[in-house]
Amino acid sequence: MLRVIRIVKVGKVCDSLQVVALTLLISKNALFLLVFLLCEGILVFSTFVYYAEQPNSYFAVQDQTWYTYRADGEVVASKFQSIPGCFWWAVVTMTTVGYGDVIPNSLLGRLVGMCTMFSGVLAVALPTMLVGNNLEVAKSKFISMRNRAQRRKWRLSTSNPNPNDDCGDRQSSSPSSCMEQFASQWVPAPTLRSKLWCLLEPGTPKPNVRYVYGCYVCAVVLAFLILTSLISFCCSTLTSVYANRVHGAFWNKAIYMIEEITLTLFWLELIVRFICCPDRKAFVSDLLNLVDFFAV
Repeated sequence: MLRVIRIVKVGKVCDSLQVVALTLLISKNALFLLVFLLCEGILVFSTFVYYAEQPNSYFAVQDQTWYTYRADGEVVASKFQSIPGCFWWAVVTMTTVGYGDVIPNSLLGRLVGMCTMFSGVLAVALPTMLVGNNLEVAKSKFISMRNRAQRRKWRLSTSNPNPNDDCGDRQSSSPSSCMEQFASQWVPAPTLRSKLWCLLEPGTPKPNVRYVYGCYVCAVVLAFLILTSLISFCCSTLTSVYANRVHGAFWNKAIYMIEEITLTLFWLELIVRFICCPDRKAFVSDLLNLVDFFAV
């Protein structure tokens, strides 16, 4: 099987494949946006269709399976057994492939399916357009890189080696220097309240480089907590876990502890941000803060 992968060596002698690879490299932000939109849509619409099919279904404790009523009155095993089990349906529907192996039976589930299709078209079309626009940029950059390599080879062949001379095409800039330049234009935060606000709110001005890195660390930790909470929420809809809940054990101990810890940290983060914010009226009226409050 690994022999097939050797076909990528053709890219060394094919300029078109190199341009495509450079296009994908330049478009990494657009591709990341595509993956993020698809993952977010898959999670959201899987949750919606799972609960949309619940009123038309019942859970059999004996075999730990959800059963649903079809339009003709026949009782069959539901295709939407859990939120992770709905991921396949969400992927097929968002990409408008539509195999037809998993379809919702209720009217509400079909409405969710329509919204999933339209959202999938937008989520795929917008980043794809950005990748297409970067094709010309990658082509011109590839030609420029090839011309610089040819000039460097000619200088070496004429006994005038100067590999660092790229005819003014190279500009040296490191991420750390850019971050220092970004942070140097802000005034240091004098109080503990403003310092915490700088760390917890990514869009605020940062007094120095340490606050920039600290804000990144806080954002990564918060994203990890959100993903952990979403994973535990999806796992709680698995049929085996749901069966334990029916028998009296609400969740198993691990999922329950994860929910308690993440919920406590989310409350703490929201309260600290509310106390430290400079304008509490604007904080309360912000849509994302309202989403955080109702989610917690």
